Amino acid sequence: MVWLYLQRNDMVEYFGEQLSGFAFTVNGWVQSYGSRCVKPPIIYGDVSRPKAMTVFWSSTAQSMTKRPMKGMLTGPVTILNWSFVRNDQPRYKLKIHWQEQHLNQNQPLLFLTWCELNLSIYRSETTYQIALAIKDEVEDLEKAGITVIQIDEAALREGLPLRKSEQANYLDWAVHSFRITNVGVQDTTQVLSGSQPKG
Repeated sequence: MVWLYLQRNDMVEYFGEQLSGFAFTVNGWVQSYGSRCVKPPIIYGDVSRPKAMTVFWSSTAQSMTKRPMKGMLTGPVTILNWSFVRNDQPRYKLKIHWQEQHLNQNQPLLFLTWCELNLSIYRSETTYQIALAIKDEVEDLEKAGITVIQIDEAALREGLPLRKSEQANYLDWAVHSFRITNVGVQDTTQVLSGSQPKG
């Protein structure tokens, strides 16, 4: 038995509305695919969970059946990748190194000696904040008697850099973010991950 699809809008917007650090537009529709449109949230600050997001609905549904009830959550990487991220957290950090040389005393020249592209430094921090908020929700669902919890990471591969040299770094913090969400669960709780197949 699965709950929440009748009550919620887009999976990222639904959870973003209940987290601090998110803002929303009224008519900021973006075409997702085909005729499906969404209103991506805008992450403008630090993210936290002020209160439980799905516990009431999931525990209410569980009280109506003796069968296992599956809680449904959106994962931190999907929330990040399907949101507009704050502009002070670029995906890449560029380090530029200059060397000063003098042709004479009055004409110093700067030469670009080398630059280094540091990948995904800042966005990973926001993703970890989202992951900690989802972790709190997972633990509250577990306390409410929900023994099966699915954490959807439908957009995990969407953020994967095209350059193979950059992919390992992205996957390192993306997978770590998912692990944060369920690090404290009991052995008796089933945690599922929904993600896009490779192809």
